[in-house]
Amino acid sequence: MKRAKKTKIQRVLGPDFLPHAEDPALAQRVSKELDPLIDALRGDVEAFDTLTDRARLSRTLIQRGELELLCGTADRAPTDFEEAAALLQIDDRTAPLMLLDARGAWADILNQNPARAQHTLEVLVAIEDDVTVRAWRDQLLLWLAAAQIAQNDCDAARHSLAHALEIYAQEPRRDASLVNEAWRRLTEQK
Repeated sequence: MKRAKKTKIQRVLGPDFLPHAEDPALAQRVSKELDPLIDALRGDVEAFDTLTDRARLSRTLIQRGELELLCGTADRAPTDFEEAAALLQIDDRTAPLMLLDARGAWADILNQNPARAQHTLEVLVAIEDDVTVRAWRDQLLLWLAAAQIAQNDCDAARHSLAHALEIYAQEPRRDASLVNEAWRRLTEQK
């Protein structure tokens, strides 16, 4: 099975306080390049239905959906995420499902449903016993702040970003550029 080549999409903070592709045209091109691979992986799942086939297809669907979100739109992403979730549920893959819920919240923000996104993200941020969620907590807090800003709750967004900055203070090797930029913009809005 041919694999998608890895292309690093640089991220910048968009005006909506969400990550965006620095080069949206590149993200769109990479997303379109995944279409034939997704079709082939769907064929593998249909023919063989193994854990590996389902994992590859779900991972590739999530990748395509996230590339779309990085372009600032959420047209196909919710459908890709639903299909990926169905595959992950077959194998009871809890952690990837939680991160998929978070990406769905990102899509909800883009689709003008920040209250729904905020609820999902608050539930995920509160999970303490999952190592995958803990590893993603900083990103979840950035998306939560974006949902709060979309609802004009800048005080709650400041709290979320401050919590994310605390995480970066404990792990200085992590890239905090998006959260730092969000914090700077939000504090300048006072």
